[in-house]
Amino acid sequence: MTVRSEASRRTIRRGRGGLGRDSLLVLVVGVSAVLPFLLAPLRAQILGPSGRGEFAYFQSSLTTIGVAAALGVRYACYQVGFVGDSRFSMSYIRMGLVSVLAATIVILPLSWVAATSFSPLIFWSIVGTVLLAPSFVMNQIEFANANHGQLRARIGIAASMPAVLEFAVTLGAFLFQRFSLAVAIFTAIGAQAARLVTAWQWHLNDRSKVRRRDRRRRPDTESALLKASFRNGPASVIPLLSGNLDVIIFGMLTSTDVLGHYAVAKLGFSAVLIAATVLEGRVIGLVAKRGRGKTLMIILGIASLLTVLCGAAGWYLTPIVFGTDFSASALAFPLLAAAGGLAFTFVCLSAINAQRRKASLWPGLSILTVLILGCFVLGTFLGSSVIAISFGLIAAQGVGLAIILIQYFSTNGTAND
Repeated sequence: MTVRSEASRRTIRRGRGGLGRDSLLVLVVGVSAVLPFLLAPLRAQILGPSGRGEFAYFQSSLTTIGVAAALGVRYACYQVGFVGDSRFSMSYIRMGLVSVLAATIVILPLSWVAATSFSPLIFWSIVGTVLLAPSFVMNQIEFANANHGQLRARIGIAASMPAVLEFAVTLGAFLFQRFSLAVAIFTAIGAQAARLVTAWQWHLNDRSKVRRRDRRRRPDTESALLKASFRNGPASVIPLLSGNLDVIIFGMLTSTDVLGHYAVAKLGFSAVLIAATVLEGRVIGLVAKRGRGKTLMIILGIASLLTVLCGAAGWYLTPIVFGTDFSASALAFPLLAAAGGLAFTFVCLSAINAQRRKASLWPGLSILTVLILGCFVLGTFLGSSVIAISFGLIAAQGVGLAIILIQYFSTNGTAND
């Protein structure tokens, strides 16, 4: 850990502010989280179930490639102190090469599936994302630095830029009747590239304010960052993989129509899960006030309410908002909203366990394992029904919740229990 320079201390002081700035940041991130839901009906109606299925596969592939390319680097930055002025003491070439190698390993099977099950556009788009691999590392390092320095403007821009750009371009293409699968894919890639340019500008701007002697390369810090990235990989990878592997597996085993219906129905899961990320901080303090039992009942009550409301809204509104071609999605919407309710409880309990210094690695691994096995089994034997394949996500979240409940009620923890 290096001693902070005066430039680093000034950066942190600039980032500090009152509750008003925090509220504005939450609002910006919240709005950016809602934008994909507003885009979903436009994309679905124009692309149809088959095109929506192809785009869902590309989206999940892009996220998975990004996860592999930036393996745990954000948490590694916090662990080894590679933020502030310290981030100028490393050559990014080595990290970039490692990210390209990791992305290539993931791209090979993803592109093979795309070549055998989807259009050439999907195949070449996935292959081309290898060029973005270094950008995922840069984005995560700069995002970690923004969080470290409490730079709220940068946090808001980094978190919301892809969603805002995709929304603006998609809406414009729709109004001028130019929207297509190719436009959707290139817009998603362009949004990631724009975030890279922004992150690089931040990096160069901060670098110009740091004394030359503080920018000397330190290979020991570089090696420590790589090692910490691999150590922190599972904790950062598992949640993101759990949200995307089902689409990738079903892309191999089901038709694009079924995959498109599943992608729309999964909006119910995503909506409840977003609520969990918003409310998880609120439930952490409930344990000290109400005890573990009552806190769990509150969490389950909120999860049940969100599941019912979201499931009912999806069942009723999907044919109206997305069109009658997505009637099958309406039937599966309540099921995946139920999976979201299980995930909501899991996320809240994970946050509480983290405060009690209990790692959620094993519950997370159980979700990942059951999800993979369940999706392969359901996709192989019942792949013609979007309702049937929805049970894979339900089973995975149920098993993960059962394991984390055991952790939650175990006696080992901090004195705050």
